[in-house]
Amino acid sequence: MKLYKMEERGYLARITPSRDDMAHLVTAIQRRLMDAGNPSVTKENRLQQAYQAVLQVAIAALHAKGYRLKSKPAHHVMAIESLEHTVGVDRRLRDYYQSLRKRRHHAIYDALISVSKQDLEEAIDRAEGLFAAFRKWLEKEQPELVDDSIWQRPVDPG
Repeated sequence: MKLYKMEERGYLARITPSRDDMAHLVTAIQRRLMDAGNPSVTKENRLQQAYQAVLQVAIAALHAKGYRLKSKPAHHVMAIESLEHTVGVDRRLRDYYQSLRKRRHHAIYDALISVSKQDLEEAIDRAEGLFAAFRKWLEKEQPELVDDSIWQRPVDPG
């Protein structure tokens, strides 16, 4: 669904993008990826963190386009869908991210998840790949929102 349709249906609100807000979003993505890569955490939680990184990239890309995701039923679905119209992910990759969303949902609400090492590594690789693609897209589309010091500094685990 195109972004203007998401806005018409109440999933998105107009905002003015800011460099500071983008820096906070980028830091949140970096932390999610750091947590996803932490071998002392269970595979299930690491997979959830990889998904959260993907979701945060979608939210950051919407921010760059002048939108804020509103909290309502199916807003995570819409966030992932928006990646096709922001960062430009293809449908196959978007569908993969939707499958991660479903796995996270089942893990939280049904406690039905089993994560293999291969599935986890793929999720982390694809989340990191999306983050890298987002950076390239942002530098091209909204270079004024890019703060190199945020992208280059080590992540503080808080």
